[in-house]
Amino acid sequence: IPPNVSVNYMSMRPINTSEEQLLAHLLSYLPTKFRLPDQVVVLDDGNMGSIEFVDPENRTGRMYSRDLIQASYKDKDETKVLITLTLDNYNNLYELEFWKTDFSELIDYPKPNQVQIIVNK
Repeated sequence: IPPNVSVNYMSMRPINTSEEQLLAHLLSYLPTKFRLPDQVVVLDDGNMGSIEFVDPENRTGRMYSRDLIQASYKDKDETKVLITLTLDNYNNLYELEFWKTDFSELIDYPKPNQVQIIVNK
């Protein structure tokens, strides 16, 4: 988690359909198969849309390991949004991070056909 983003585990909730569809789309570009998470934690990132996937095994010491894939799209206000799917140190999906380049709130959550893959690790 970047230093300016905090995690509030009180915000844990089931993954929603839009998140699940986007995640499945991004994963379709990768040769490795990952289990889709059931639960997410909404990250305090200024309402840009970032989520952390809850580790079903509840392991301690879980942290960012590496980026899996990156994509981009333009939000409704035409501002570029970068999306990064990351892996944790246990080789499980970790976060789906959104960074709106002007740091404003996300207006529309992207549909899979709106994103362009920019880095396939």
